[in-house]
Amino acid sequence: MFDTWSGLNSRTPVTFNDVMNEIIWNNRFICIDKKSVYRSDLVNLGIMKVGDLIMDNNLFLHDDLSVQISSEQRFFIMGVVHALPSDWKTVIRSSLCRNEIEPIPVTTYIKLNCGSLPILDVTSKQIYDSVLCKKQIPRTAQQKITDKYSDTVINWKKVYSLPFRTTLDSKLREFQYKILNNIVFTNDKLFRFGLSHSPNCTFCSEEPESVEHLLLRCKVSSEFWKEVLSWLKDNNIGTESFTETSLFLGFFEETEDFFIINHVLLLGKYYIYVRKCHGSLPSLRGFITMIRSVYNIELHIARERDKLAVHFRKWEKLVVALNN
Repeated sequence: MFDTWSGLNSRTPVTFNDVMNEIIWNNRFICIDKKSVYRSDLVNLGIMKVGDLIMDNNLFLHDDLSVQISSEQRFFIMGVVHALPSDWKTVIRSSLCRNEIEPIPVTTYIKLNCGSLPILDVTSKQIYDSVLCKKQIPRTAQQKITDKYSDTVINWKKVYSLPFRTTLDSKLREFQYKILNNIVFTNDKLFRFGLSHSPNCTFCSEEPESVEHLLLRCKVSSEFWKEVLSWLKDNNIGTESFTETSLFLGFFEETEDFFIINHVLLLGKYYIYVRKCHGSLPSLRGFITMIRSVYNIELHIARERDKLAVHFRKWEKLVVALNN
């Protein structure tokens, strides 16, 4: 069977009928990106041979707007037609000319989010952006956060980009992403999975341990944040306008302390969670030890990258406190 197929597939079509009866799929003469093609959805539509690509009005299938196919299928068929060997196209054109049937000139348009555009003028990025918009579904966790902090206008683009602006630590970036998408494994989740004996908070044991409770509202965490903010204030870092939203999502006032404030907030949330996992309470002393370790790591990276000026500009108000 393989020898028979090989023999059929190696035969070079010469006449108009040969070309029109040539099977499109897995044909070594019809390649896109140097590979033969196959599409089961188009086979199911009855498109098997080159002749199936040409309509009764002598338009190629992708140019005939009356044909009910998707935009993606239309683009793919256009690619197939473009991949036809040039001598096949010559045979097809010459045959159509002999039949004295002129194709109807038509400009094919495609409807995207930005409007209807001539198909030849459309870029791949415009198509990708249009498809992406249709596929995007607002995150459930994002909506819940929006509802919880309904008195605050949340710029989600800034929220998601903030960790990448303020820290080099991939662990902190990942942890903040988990917070925003409510995938931090606190006791309320672990209890539902049968992995914790209680849904209540590890620190206070009084309320269910949600992300917000663990990181912000628990009396232990709340006292920890008071000590941290007081320590920052003692080091001339302004914390007067901090709110629960600032602690949870980030601090977005572009002050001179913007980078160090947000880095400390990310570290604080991560530190609380680490203490929870170890079954011990967060403390200011232990947190300062963590900050000192991060400072030294960033100092080493800054030396390697010749960016000490940027490093000290970020950390200048805490250098003395961390070196004591």
